[in-house]
Amino acid sequence: MASSVQTLKFFISYSHLDMKYKEKLLTTLKSLELAYSIDVWHDGKILAGGDINREVLKELVCSDIVLLLVTPNFLASWYCMKVELKKSVNRMKKGECIVIPVMFQDCTLDSSLPFYNLNRVPRDGKPICKFKPQLQGCTEATNMIKEMIDKAFPGSRRKSRNSKSKSKEFSGRDALFIDLYKEGKLQHIEINQKFISILPGCTKNIIDFNTMMEQALENAVKRFRNEYKNLSGKTVEELEVQELRLFLMDICGYIKKYITDSVGIRVHFRGTTNNQYIGIIASTDNDDSDDLATDWSTDLTPIPIYEGLIHYSAQLKSSLLKTLNLKLNFKGNNDKIWKEYLTHTFVNLSKGKQPVLSMGISVHKDYYPLKKELFLFLAYVRFGELVEEYIIKYCRRCKRTDKKYDIEMIVNNIV
Repeated sequence: MASSVQTLKFFISYSHLDMKYKEKLLTTLKSLELAYSIDVWHDGKILAGGDINREVLKELVCSDIVLLLVTPNFLASWYCMKVELKKSVNRMKKGECIVIPVMFQDCTLDSSLPFYNLNRVPRDGKPICKFKPQLQGCTEATNMIKEMIDKAFPGSRRKSRNSKSKSKEFSGRDALFIDLYKEGKLQHIEINQKFISILPGCTKNIIDFNTMMEQALENAVKRFRNEYKNLSGKTVEELEVQELRLFLMDICGYIKKYITDSVGIRVHFRGTTNNQYIGIIASTDNDDSDDLATDWSTDLTPIPIYEGLIHYSAQLKSSLLKTLNLKLNFKGNNDKIWKEYLTHTFVNLSKGKQPVLSMGISVHKDYYPLKKELFLFLAYVRFGELVEEYIIKYCRRCKRTDKKYDIEMIVNNIV
């Protein structure tokens, strides 16, 4: 292959009409970064004002692996077929890169296509859109890509051990690291064997969460549509607030059931008003009570946005790992101290620098030692972005029923 450096460079070729597919694949490719030093590039990384054509060609000519996100949109894209594909195939014939077709949708493929004879992923070229959920198809495709890396680049791209590391779990082996934003700065964080051991279970849990959230989304939109047709004495504003709360409660419940477990965990959502975060809804581990319906706007003290409760992530475009700040702990009984650990502001539900909505997952002080690797995993795979995607889908589909549906106005009505 062309690259002689330690980092294995990926290039993703896709149609902009298939942006959602690219994001799903990026999520599962994150698992490769745990074991390999890789750099995944796509044109979404081009900065404002950048020369798109020059940046694309620059990255393409130095890539080791080119992933083609194959859909009818891809085949119909002049740039994908005549520029990116043509350049990739020419480099592949010279032994400078490997080209892998990733099948997302059924397509009419002719033997004249340059990638027709290439082995496709997932296995047997089954389109990812036929997997239920689709994340499972992305995972299978990623596993096949991993097998290829092990054969084509045997051992040469594994992450090396930091000589200063004192990790006993990895004694005599390569230490692994992940990059996360902590205290607003990108930091190189070493992971241990316990983190590695939870990966298969966590991946399955996210697949299960996706499956249940798809059903919850359908039910919530149907409920909103039916209630909207028969307001029964409510105003439209009251209905919007009520139904958004119920959907956020569904998310809280499924996060705890499939992702974190209930014990020792609090999941909550906050809205913003007057430059303050104020609680909207939360679920703690007291599931015998009516806790899921608790109005936390009366229980959580408003805290100014830029004083550290939640590091704003729109600028960093990354999951954030918070330090444990005792000053910001919930002031409850001594045995009810929650450590704010993982937070996510929804960058696509923001107005300028002001996030409309944010999510937090907190762990009780007594359970933190048991849960910290899980929180590292959730931060690393940007779990908050998955939750954000469901909220955006909910808002878009409610807007089909209520043309004036506006998430910012609804949150303002709540807080």
